[in-house]
Order: sequence, then structure tokens, then C-alpha cells
Amino acid sequence: MKKIFRRIALLGAALALLGGATSCKEDIISTIVNNADNSKTGDVKVGDELPNFGSVTLTTGRSFSKSSLKGKVSLLAFYSLDCSDCQEELPVLQEVYDYILLNGISSDYNFYTVSRDDKKADIEEYWDENSFSMPTAEDGLAYYYFASSGVPRIYISDKENIVTHIFTDKNMPSYKELLTALGLSTGSSDDDDDDEGWSDDSGNGDSDVEFGSDDSTDVGNDADKDDGSGDGADDGTEDLGDDDTDWPDEDGSDDEE
Repeated sequence: MKKIFRRIALLGAALALLGGATSCKEDIISTIVNNADNSKTGDVKVGDELPNFGSVTLTTGRSFSKSSLKGKVSLLAFYSLDCSDCQEELPVLQEVYDYILLNGISSDYNFYTVSRDDKKADIEEYWDENSFSMPTAEDGLAYYYFASSGVPRIYISDKENIVTHIFTDKNMPSYKELLTALGLSTGSSDDDDDDEGWSDDSGNGDSDVEFGSDDSTDVGNDADKDDGSGDGADDGTEDLGDDDTDWPDEDGSDDEE
């Protein structure tokens, strides 16, 4: 029975997102419905492997997929612009993104935010208004491989693409909770400190890497594009870990509840 409801929800979402467009509609819906038979699709839980959500294109034109996430700790956050909880959580995510950049550890992490149902122009405007620079994308279909409802939703996975933490509007994480979930730990007993005492698991602590320096990275390892078949193949995807690229500035969005 759960599979039937999940299949109906995914079909409805796909039809709403695709609107009146007919080209490729049947193929896309068929892919989602077939994947609905996978218990990990549409209801991802801690301990599950990330679903094969296809290739997601960022507002910069770069892209990422499941296979390009493997090998690094990854944060994937879904939001909607008109969601008040998302409006509250997005600045926290930006803080975490800044921390990773400023400490020169961006080559160890993938960090992406994805709008469930906003238009690119609206996302870019919101990002500009709030001075956000974290990578973002518009891809409502990708969202439904993870859940059937509710934003914000934040998924953190390990280097093997196994989900280690899930945060929703029911347990919205603080800055330090996100750092901890990403494998960063505090060496300070003072919970009121913002960054002091925080370090990565190697004990290196804060570094002197400046924001926007050559040591920061972009969404950018070339990988084969994921065709949604689950074979891990990916073409032209981008990862956050290339040492010779810059992380993109994005314009932004927020979520619905």
C-alpha cells in the first residue's frame, strides 16, 4: 500500500512540475514510477544509500549527481523560497558553507542546496538579496527521490554515499549541529563561541585561508553524467572538490512547508 501511495505522489509531483510539456514527460514519469519500487526512493532514511536522483544542474550551469558525490562527505539541502523555516535555515547553511571555505577544507566536502519548486530567476534574486554564495539549483524532480513532502530537508552522507543525518522542519539544526554532523568537532566547552575551538577531525582547527582565495573550491570534479539507471555513471558533472576552481556565487531561494 505504501508503494502505491508513493507512486501516486511521485506521479502527481512530476505532472505538476512538467506542466503542459509533453516532450520527455512519459520517460521521466516512467523512471520515477519504476524507482518508486525501491524502498529507498521517496522515503530516504538514515542508513540508506543516496537514491539515484539523476543529474542536477546548478544555477551556474554546473551539475552534480549521486556518483559525483561519492568519495566526500556531502550536504544536500532542499528548500522552497516561500517556506518560513527555510528562510530561517538558509542563513545557517550559508554560515556552514563559509566555515568550510574559510578553513580551507572545501576539497573534503560536497555542499549543495536545491529548490523544490522555485524558478531560477526567483532563486537568483533571493540569493542576491541575502548575499548567499552557496551552490544552489532548481530541481523539483530530484526532491521526490528523497521525500514526498516537507521542507527544509537536509541530508548528510558519508564518503560511501550512506546517509548519516537527516534534518527537517521538525529538528532544524543549528550551525554547530551541522558542523558536528559533517564530521567537524569542537575543542571548546563554551557553546556560545561561534567558530573558536572548532576543528576538523584531524585536529587542524581554523586555518588562515581567505574567502575567495585560490585554496577555495567550486562545484567541480568532472564526472560522468548520471542517467538515473543506478550504475553510478555520470557525464559532465561537477563536484565541490577541484582545487583549481572557485566556488560559485548563487542567487537564492527558500522553501514551502
